[in-house]
Amino acid sequence: MNCSFKGTCTDTVNFYTRSKCRRQEVNVADAMELSCCNQRNEIFLFLVDIFITEEKEDDIGRLKAARNIESAITISSICGHIEYVKYLVSTFNITTLGKWYPQVLVYQSTHGEPDNFQLVGASEKIKNNLNPTFKTPVKVDYYFEALQPLQFVVVNVDGPTKTSYKDLAKHDIIGSCIITLSEIVSVPGRRVERNLNTPAGSFSGMIDIKAEFFQRTGQKVLFQIACRHLDKKDLFGKSDPYFKIFRKNEDDVTWTEFYQSKVIMNELNPIFEANKFPIDVVCGGNLDRPIKFEFFDWDKRSAHDLIGIFETTLRQLQESDIRTMEIPIVNVKKDCKSGYKNSGICYFKSFYIKAAYPYSILDFIAGGTEIGLMVAIDCTVSNGPLHNIGETLNQYEQSILGIGRVLEPYDTDRMIPVYGYGGSINGVTSHCFPFDVIGGREEAAGIYDVQRIYRQNMSAIGLSSPTNMEQILKKAVTAAEAGKISPTPKYTILLIITDGDICDLTQTKIQIVKGSKLPLSIVIVGVGSSAFFSMNELDGDMNSLKGAVRDIVQFVPFAEVCKNGDIAKETLKEIPKQFIRYFKKNHITPPPPRPYIAPPYTQPILYPQ
Repeated sequence: MNCSFKGTCTDTVNFYTRSKCRRQEVNVADAMELSCCNQRNEIFLFLVDIFITEEKEDDIGRLKAARNIESAITISSICGHIEYVKYLVSTFNITTLGKWYPQVLVYQSTHGEPDNFQLVGASEKIKNNLNPTFKTPVKVDYYFEALQPLQFVVVNVDGPTKTSYKDLAKHDIIGSCIITLSEIVSVPGRRVERNLNTPAGSFSGMIDIKAEFFQRTGQKVLFQIACRHLDKKDLFGKSDPYFKIFRKNEDDVTWTEFYQSKVIMNELNPIFEANKFPIDVVCGGNLDRPIKFEFFDWDKRSAHDLIGIFETTLRQLQESDIRTMEIPIVNVKKDCKSGYKNSGICYFKSFYIKAAYPYSILDFIAGGTEIGLMVAIDCTVSNGPLHNIGETLNQYEQSILGIGRVLEPYDTDRMIPVYGYGGSINGVTSHCFPFDVIGGREEAAGIYDVQRIYRQNMSAIGLSSPTNMEQILKKAVTAAEAGKISPTPKYTILLIITDGDICDLTQTKIQIVKGSKLPLSIVIVGVGSSAFFSMNELDGDMNSLKGAVRDIVQFVPFAEVCKNGDIAKETLKEIPKQFIRYFKKNHITPPPPRPYIAPPYTQPILYPQ
């Protein structure tokens, strides 16, 4: 989890119970679906407090009314950068006999295996406290293109904590739940509720999670320094200077090195190369945090000699006139000597703080911007056995479920348009038709309904030719145009699953160019063993299409990707970047965060005092 670019966020989680609570089930297959991503984002989980109950259900409403539950989680996300998420776990009063020693263990599933959970962090253990408050943070990596199931396990600890997932049975488990990070960030107010259940499956409380963003600066600092009259350190030459830059840590005592320059040989008046750093790396976004420059003389055979040091802040540099600013480089060992002034002068040839687009994909999601999925299935004759329906999932089904389960939480109504192309309906070949030819529906109610429609209707569709994508892309462009002017912005992701090259490449390119100006991304999964030459031509990673204002196509061959990981990883990894580029290019800011809408509660039971 060693990453360079860091941001911050907090998270609150409340454990509680109430009368007639809604029982929310977590699909085991969903929970186990965890993919990796090269755009890692760090997450902090802060477990604040917890609620444990052995109350009868009739008493739960009274407990809920007795405590005002407020929570906060923060998540900050931007493509390719690190973000922090803090979960705060809160509960209300426990009315049970005896003392409890609660602790929260947080696990993340690995490799998609049902019982393979890895500990990512734990709260401290609170002794003899029926309403504990936890302060120990827990780190987790966040990936946009993964479900990321996290399991919160509340244990009553009598001795040393057994943190291995296999050793949980050695503890008195109060309750646990599994929830995906995408579910948290995609709902109004970034707040969700889930049941806590005992190992036997009985209800033991609820978990309430709310997300709140702390935005990263997104700024960069660009500068170039030079020196004059550095101390001569070499007996038979001048000096071979280089410098290091440190930022002061939050403890206000220690320092962390984040850069070392190249050595300039035999020079007392060096001009060093220009540098560019994210503000978050230099000072954690705080322009008043001290930074330190240390200058050394490089030696081949012995320890490098310190020339001198100076400290400053980015704010001081920003507010100074660099044309006249000269900073003394001081060696503290010489500072007490009579007549000593400095060991050289540092000056800035250039200094500039560059502003950046300050919003991330999660800022838009928090404001209600939806990410809608549209599915297009190749029904041409070349597919043959690729569309065989059996007990095991074929490559079409694996692609639909693997990608759809990740994207589904970001669409409020979860209605997914499903189309076929290149198939024969009642003897007539169509290049864009609702796939549900039996039921007549154009949209599926969730990703598992997409799979159901595919399995039920495939036998009713004749495989035909040629393979043309223009009409499917026109359908996606129309949806993206509607999303552009909608009161609630909607970004459309078209998933095309195909077994080979297309016959209308020129017309397809025209539609992609149109789509590049709209809130639209296109992901293409190639199934089977074709070479997919034209698909690689559509993917703008190597060569952008003429007239396209941004790259919106990502193509991956199913067989190759599945050898190294899951299909969602490669297919969706560019979505955050494509998403932000559209809104940045069009100078669109995210809507304000949606307010939390509390679920309906039954009237609390009030007991006489």
